[in-house]
Amino acid sequence: MYNWYRVIYCRNYKGVVFLKYDKVIIVTPAFCRWEMLEKHFELIQGRVEIADEQWVLLNHYPQEGNMENIVKICSNYNINFFDSQFDRGLHGSLNNFLIRNPQPSRTLLIQVDPDETPPQGFDKAILDVAEADDNIAVVAFWSLLPLEDDIKRGKFEDITGHKILQPPEARTIAVYGIDLDWILFNRGFDADRKYWGSLEADFQVKLQYTGKRIVYILDIVEEYPQIIEKLVDLPYREYKNVHSAGDFDGSYEEYLKFIK
Repeated sequence: MYNWYRVIYCRNYKGVVFLKYDKVIIVTPAFCRWEMLEKHFELIQGRVEIADEQWVLLNHYPQEGNMENIVKICSNYNINFFDSQFDRGLHGSLNNFLIRNPQPSRTLLIQVDPDETPPQGFDKAILDVAEADDNIAVVAFWSLLPLEDDIKRGKFEDITGHKILQPPEARTIAVYGIDLDWILFNRGFDADRKYWGSLEADFQVKLQYTGKRIVYILDIVEEYPQIIEKLVDLPYREYKNVHSAGDFDGSYEEYLKFIK
């Protein structure tokens, strides 16, 4: 069905709108304590404007009663949940979700980590920028200040009223929208670290190979509320650091046994 609501909100300065996307979904991979996820949805309630569906991927964080509480949270906030069956890691859980719950062509997937609280209308901003250029495959929010190399070699532009930077290479991302047709055609999410990290490195290879772009919206800032920060347990933070550095390739549960 032709989505006139989408047409109204997609700004095209040439006066003609050709939609790239017919569907927008938000996915939150939930390998975290249920208290963090509950606070996350409490804070972003009402900020989603145009997404058709919201999903939580249950990735079996090792805490007694965690999964049951997350299912209750999803029910309270009217959010779909998908059981990954075990800890498949970030990339594996996304691939498994898309295989077992296939999405139609022309779908934009927006991933939001549970420790992020993007501002009002974040999904609409990502869609607007993604719709504006056929060569844009990934739209992200900037997590850090641009590096000197980004400023020197990056491309700054204005897209649909947003200040945009295309850096010389992909940088760290936590909230992003991705063209599902593009990523699935290029073997899906396929980073070298199974459980955590390296999304950006994986994207960079695919972008170079296909001639597509990743752009960052600079005028929308991700929020890291202190109340959520307090819900991050230190062993898991340490695990993410050693895993992303390539010093430990196992799961979080295996890491907990290793450090005892």
